[in-house]
Amino acid sequence: MKMNAKNRARRRNNGFTLMELLIVMAIITILMLIAIPTTQAIFRNVHELSAKKSIQTIQQAEQLYSQTYPINGYACSLTALGGDPSQGQPTPTSAMLIKPDLASGDKDG
Repeated sequence: MKMNAKNRARRRNNGFTLMELLIVMAIITILMLIAIPTTQAIFRNVHELSAKKSIQTIQQAEQLYSQTYPINGYACSLTALGGDPSQGQPTPTSAMLIKPDLASGDKDG
């Protein structure tokens, strides 16, 4: 009988019971339910900050554009503020004051 009791004890120590696994899964689920809304709020704040910085960049570029090209005044489009640096010197239609992703209007954030 002693041998049989030792075998049972060994079997219990070899793995997890179904109840233990269910408890761990429940804890993980609760942590996920807490973390997901927090993560979404963080991403929302990051995108909002990126949008604010993009607007500030556009505003600064508009002021610089109006000082650089006083005859034209302010730029009428984002493409006029942007431009590809490999195409040569800045012009009123391609002032190269903002990055191409912002000038295209499809910037993330």
